[in-house]
Amino acid sequence: MHFSERKSCVHRRLKLLLAILMCVGLAAILFRKPVQEAVLLRSLLMSDSAPETAFLALADGTRDRFAFLQRNWNTKKIPHRALVATYLKDNAGASPDLYRRAESLLVSATMDVDASVRELAMATLAQQKHPALPRLAAALLRDADPQMRLLGVQYLRKHDATLAVPLVFNLLDDADPSVVTTADAALRNWTKQDFNIRLVHASLNSAGGTNSSPEPANLKIIQEGVQRWKEWWNSHQQDYPVLLDPSNEVGRRFNGGELPTNVLIDPQGNVRRRFIGGRNVAAFEAMIDEPASQKPEP
Repeated sequence: MHFSERKSCVHRRLKLLLAILMCVGLAAILFRKPVQEAVLLRSLLMSDSAPETAFLALADGTRDRFAFLQRNWNTKKIPHRALVATYLKDNAGASPDLYRRAESLLVSATMDVDASVRELAMATLAQQKHPALPRLAAALLRDADPQMRLLGVQYLRKHDATLAVPLVFNLLDDADPSVVTTADAALRNWTKQDFNIRLVHASLNSAGGTNSSPEPANLKIIQEGVQRWKEWWNSHQQDYPVLLDPSNEVGRRFNGGELPTNVLIDPQGNVRRRFIGGRNVAAFEAMIDEPASQKPEP
């Protein structure tokens, strides 16, 4: 091979090497951030305690925020789920699409093992006026944790008395005095009845240590007030009719997954109307008084 040919071959190799180096450099520039994010995400998901700064940086920078949140949620790790719930509470209002996609996640979060996550999920659903909120709040009234029962009362207080009174009334027999006095406060708000129970009556005796309980005099006031509530309820229960359907056998017949689900049934057992949400008294009366000639479909 002549010298000129060897020189030409070397030049071609140098050009090829230069082209490869340029491609590698360009790829490094183009894919540096995605690679870094992938590594950071993997590290975040594998970590037992998720750093909030890393979580927020990834959540705000990703193209699909819900997919990112769901991956963190599916780790079932307490710190990760707490960050997801907090992020949704802070961003659901400004991001309708994110809220819509995360709706089922939030509903399931109301029964999470972490009480803080439950509270965040309930707060987010309340901000968005989710129709299932009364049902979710009612479920909390049966929780073993008295703080969760109190949370259920908190969210039911904002709803119609006809729906909420029968549910909250059962808490007057609760073993926790603070739950009883909170239930009383809600009932007073709805019914305008007052049997002298106050929240302060559930205050614990500081001298009792870890097994402290309210003063005997305050317990007596609570007990007497509860008895007067029950006497009142005996003569007013018909004003707040409620069907106890713990297995949802009746609810399933009318697709009653959300509260309030209203079903109007005529004396012959025919369903005349079904709708979700409240209506004023005039609207209810107009629907009830609809001519019987408007027969339902068979």
